[in-house]
Amino acid sequence: MGTLAGLLAVGLTGFALAQDSEKVAVRSAGREWPPVIGAWFWLREVLEPDGFKPFLDAAAAHSPYTLLTTACRSIEVVEPQMHAQASQAVRYANSLGLRVALEVDIRLARQAFRAKYPEEQQEELVLKLAEFTNNAPAVVVFLGSDTSDHMNGSLPKYECLTTRLVRVYSFVKGADGIDPVTVKDITGEGVVATAEGPRKLTVRVPAQPGRGVCVIASHTCLTPDIFAPHFLDYQRGIIKQYADLPLAGIMKDEWGFPPDHTGNPGHDRYWYSGPMAEVYAKLSGGRDLVRDALLMFASESGRTEERQVAINRYRKLCRDRNVAIEDDFYRAGKETFGKEFFIVTHATW
Repeated sequence: MGTLAGLLAVGLTGFALAQDSEKVAVRSAGREWPPVIGAWFWLREVLEPDGFKPFLDAAAAHSPYTLLTTACRSIEVVEPQMHAQASQAVRYANSLGLRVALEVDIRLARQAFRAKYPEEQQEELVLKLAEFTNNAPAVVVFLGSDTSDHMNGSLPKYECLTTRLVRVYSFVKGADGIDPVTVKDITGEGVVATAEGPRKLTVRVPAQPGRGVCVIASHTCLTPDIFAPHFLDYQRGIIKQYADLPLAGIMKDEWGFPPDHTGNPGHDRYWYSGPMAEVYAKLSGGRDLVRDALLMFASESGRTEERQVAINRYRKLCRDRNVAIEDDFYRAGKETFGKEFFIVTHATW
């Protein structure tokens, strides 16, 4: 597409389109004016030699934009090819009077992070209740799935890498919920977990007459654990990798956990990791996150207030960590590029 309209259709979300196509937009000079922002998303062809020029030429000639929030979701941001192309594109844009804020989000380096820190991937607990009938074993099946969001492009989805058994609880359930006194960890008491590929896990629990069970498994996702020990350092490393470019800003678009488009209506899934459980224990005076997941998921007799406290603690833990990640992204950008540098965020988590 050679026209500006065509270029906008494939690569740009406009926030300040000119109302009259016969008029030429005027860019304000000087720092007293806020930028006029457009979002430029690179398709594969932009990675070709001089592939960025058609869009930038059209935007410079026919749009009011002064700052382009720019993202490429076709190649990982840590790849040398991405850095080389961004270097050329940013310098060419600057020569036309356009500035660039580049997306350097850690989710655009998910495979590279996993290759370096394979044990630091995000997990999600899934809880399922089962009853024993006719003294037969209870069989519970877990099936992981891949998800995707705006960050994927042609990159891999948030792939379910593995599904593993975490714990099995047995209990007596009355009219007003699980009797907490009867809750017992029976994970090692004849429970058999059979993996059928990376996603499917079948758990067989020996019969326990008069009791129910909650089987807790974990899906591991292809994305860094937000509590990973190396998370913040790796995020800062990506920013420093682009310190040699004359950027106007960096971007982290719609930061958050891997996508969940269902809203978790059963309240039967909880983000999890070993490091997250350690932080949870410190904040709660030594409580076990997996055990509290059962409390949050299922009603337990006489523990309504304790359950509410656990839910609030867990949600605050998630919120505070995501705040810390975005805060460190902001600080790292300013430290690397200076106080006038733009930090572009779109907070939806």
